[in-house]
Amino acid sequence: MKNPLLLLAVLLCISTVGWAQASDQFVPVSESYSIADNEPAPVHPVPSERQLLWQETEFYAFFHFGMNTFTNSEWGNGAEAESKFAPKKLPNPRQWLTAVKAAGMKGGIAVVKHHDGFSIFC
Repeated sequence: MKNPLLLLAVLLCISTVGWAQASDQFVPVSESYSIADNEPAPVHPVPSERQLLWQETEFYAFFHFGMNTFTNSEWGNGAEAESKFAPKKLPNPRQWLTAVKAAGMKGGIAVVKHHDGFSIFC
């Protein structure tokens, strides 16, 4: 063959086919090493114990209760009239927590003023 890459590809295919036929007798062996010298060095930065615990929280609820709740818009710009922030009745956080618990969440974070809160001009 004139093309060495083509020859290499053909040889790899042939060797793979031969290996696949013989692999039915292959038995995987699991090994573990308890030698301290075999432990890899940590790659920095290493997370603290507190950061590792935070990663275990996994499934939390976000409660966004702010101006966008009343304007029914995804994004606000802070120029909404304060009079629009007018709840008809008090929120029912027990209902929220019941739903969170039923979903298997471990906690929640309440966001009541985000990037688009009221603008105050002095």
